[in-house]
Parts: sequence; C-alpha cells; structure tokens
Amino acid sequence: MSTRIVIAVIILVWAAIVVVFGLRLFMPQSQVLPRANDVNVSDYANNSNAEVRITIQGPVVANENFRSGMITVSPSSRSITAYKTYNNEVIQSEVLPNNSAAFTQLMDALQVSGFGKRTKSDQQQVASSCPTGFRYTYELRENGNVVLQTWETSCNTPRATFGGNVGLTNQLFRAQIPALNQTPNYSVLLQ
Repeated sequence: MSTRIVIAVIILVWAAIVVVFGLRLFMPQSQVLPRANDVNVSDYANNSNAEVRITIQGPVVANENFRSGMITVSPSSRSITAYKTYNNEVIQSEVLPNNSAAFTQLMDALQVSGFGKRTKSDQQQVASSCPTGFRYTYELRENGNVVLQTWETSCNTPRATFGGNVGLTNQLFRAQIPALNQTPNYSVLLQ
C-alpha cells in the first residue's frame, strides 16, 4: 500500500511541475500580472510635487515630417507641447492653470484606467516597435524624478510595458486640454 502512495505522490508532483512550466511557456508575453512595482496612482493625488505625462510619437518618417507631442498635468498646471523633427524642436507650447481638486479627479480616473499597471515585459521602447504607427510613453513623476514609466503603441505591440487601458488613458489626458482638437500643431496628440 505504501508503494502505491509513493508512486501517486511522485505522479502528482510531476503533473504539477508540467502544469506550472506549461503555463509559463504558453502565457502571452504582455499579460498583465500583479507586480511589486505597479503603482497606485491615487496615492499621488494629493501630492503637490507629483505630475503625470503622456508623450506621443508619430510614425517613423523623414526628419522634417516627424511630429511628437506631450501633455503634462500637475496640481498647479496643465501643459501641452508639440514638436517637429527627431531633435524635438518646439512648434507650439501652452500652459494652463490647474487646481488640486481637478488633479485629484484625474489621478483617481487614471487609477481606474490602469495607468499604474505594468505588463511583465521589460522591453525598452524602440521605434521599431511600431514604425508606421504611434508610440505612447506614460510617466508619473515626483519632484522631477520618474516614479513610473511605461509604453504602448497603436500597433498593440506584445512587448509593451503599459498594462492599462490605452484608449481611456489617452482620452483622459486629451480632456485636460480643451482646445486640443482646434490647433493643427497638436494633431499628433489626437492619435
């Protein structure tokens, strides 16, 4: 009888090992998993030294045709900047006032959108990740230091590090700049 128990235990252990390794092999690379370095964005909602940022880069094209843009929001201001060329020459920039209540609402909404979630990928963003589409970089900063930086593309690159809802997150940032869609220089930020 004890031999049967030993054999059964050995079979169960082997089955468990096969299942664990099988799941690791076939799990999608960018699946969102809880990580110790995920950030609760709402924790920064009342921090006067915090800011969030989205940077959008357009498709890889000739230097003179390349466009990118950035929206940064803090408790005291909202800024938008449009760039041309790969050297980030400023085309247009604008700073609008903000207040703590509005910033808190944005941070809570970003928490819901998954802004602070990372995928298990550690891939660095490169232009080749989506050369004909758009690349999005998301940042949370405190006192000028990067607390969180993730990225995604319009090509839904499987190696991207952003684990949240791209459409919702981008819309929340765009909504911070009321005249965004009325200014041609900011068109890259509408992507």
